[in-house]
Amino acid sequence: MIKIKQAKREEQMAGEGIQSIREMLRRSAAYHGDNEALVDERYRYTYAEMIDKVQRTAALLHSLGVRKGDRVALMMLPSANHPLALFGAIELGAIPVALHIRESDETVVELLNRLSPRVLVYDVSLERRVAELAP
Repeated sequence: MIKIKQAKREEQMAGEGIQSIREMLRRSAAYHGDNEALVDERYRYTYAEMIDKVQRTAALLHSLGVRKGDRVALMMLPSANHPLALFGAIELGAIPVALHIRESDETVVELLNRLSPRVLVYDVSLERRVAELAP
């Protein structure tokens, strides 16, 4: 019986015409709020916790001057924080741009100059590298 209920929920979700990633996140939180959504070595977030953190990230980005259409560069290690930053930018209507941490410093600087992001979100472990890249 549980499997039938879950199948109906997923059919209902799919049938409601999700139009964006933002809607998908909200509906996932509504239907699966207590289920785990993001897990890494340090963190375990349910869908409800994830949507809360995404909204907090969006608010933080907004407080830093990020607006709809602005680019937000992400230079992050694989972790639960990466999708939170990505979805936080999307929640705000900004354009997230992931920079691969293995790119050379020269390439990262070139990309940042070309992209002109409003902010660069990075892992604390990359702080020294980012400081050296900043003009």
